[in-house]
Formats: sequence, C-alpha cells, structure tokens
Amino acid sequence: MEKNREYYEGLDKRTNEYKEWKKSLTIEPHLTQEDLNAKHEENPTVETGGLGDVVEKITKATGIKALVEWFTPDGEDCGCDERQAKLNKYPVLKNKHKVECLTLDEYNFLDSKISDRQTLNGKDVQKLRDIHSRVFNEKNTADCSSCSFRYVQLELKAVLDTYK
Repeated sequence: MEKNREYYEGLDKRTNEYKEWKKSLTIEPHLTQEDLNAKHEENPTVETGGLGDVVEKITKATGIKALVEWFTPDGEDCGCDERQAKLNKYPVLKNKHKVECLTLDEYNFLDSKISDRQTLNGKDVQKLRDIHSRVFNEKNTADCSSCSFRYVQLELKAVLDTYK
C-alpha cells in the first residue's frame, strides 16, 4: 500500500506512525510575512464559537462529559472533538471578530502546536494566551481553567484556518 497524505491523515492521530509523519512535514518555509498580510487582508475577521461550543459547555456543566470520559477506556477517543467541529459549522450561534494579522512566528507556533494537538507546557500555554490577547485585542486573563483555555485554543485554530 502506498503511504500518501490521505493514508496518514486517516490514521489515528495518537499513533506513533502519525506523529512521526506529522513531524516530518515542514512548516511552509517559503511563507513570508507579506503572504500572511495578504491572506489577512482577504479575510480580516474570523468566526468563532458555534453550536458545538455551546453543547460542550452544557455537557461539562451537567457532568455528562466527565461521565463519558470515565466510561471511555484510557487512550480511546470518544469522538467529542469531531462532533463539536461538525456542530460548529452551523452559523446560528457564531460570532464574528475583527482580528489582527498573525506574525510569521505566531503562525508557525500555532501551526505546530494547535494543528498537532501536542501536549503543551506552561510556556506554550502562556504564549498561546499572549497570541490570543494580541490578535483579538483582549486583555490576557489569568484564568487557568481548562474550559477557558480550550476556548482560547478553538479561537486561535479558527484564526489559523483563515490563513490556510
């Protein structure tokens, strides 16, 4: 079997084979700040939030999410992220935000950390919060809850997706 991009993208993202393939990909080396500025000018706003985010907040608040995670065997994906992404496509609850253009360093950092869903250390978390604060022109909150940080990640992923 030929191992092409489709093969690797079809793999479970937790497998070593997928992680090794993802590491072997290069972040667009030819991408320049001018390229990012041009892409940003095409779409200076980003839609964040959505029905999937609302459902996630409800399931966390009611304890359903914790119950599902408790019943899900260790290392298995319950599919919540995929369902959330599908539900977020419904525009009824989306919010549009005018955002600042990413710098090339921010783009590369987000592309490597958010796309891979890597484990983040404290410095990574702080850098993501700083990028979010600058891009959305919001005060950087020190809220360390996983719920609020997950929202930061989702918003930054939405910004990153506008550049692709």
